[in-house]
Amino acid sequence: MSTPNSTKDLNTQEKEEKGILAKNKKMMTAAIAVAILALGVFGFQQFYLQPKEDKAQTNLTLGLQYLEEGENLNAQVFEHVQCTGFCSH
Repeated sequence: MSTPNSTKDLNTQEKEEKGILAKNKKMMTAAIAVAILALGVFGFQQFYLQPKEDKAQTNLTLGLQYLEEGENLNAQVFEHVQCTGFCSH
């Protein structure tokens, strides 16, 4: 059974809680906004930038391999070419 004092205490406590929420509403909104922003930055880096970086790294590696193969091919071709007139050995 509740007494009139305990009901009054509950009402007072409820009002205090509402007052705390009202006073801290801006702070809570700012904290939520910062959390959403942080998750957005993390998601952007992980799901947009990282895949692009991985693809670029793959393409760069392939390009370097092709360049090396081309240099090797040029070296092989020049070994077989007979120098006549313009070569200075």
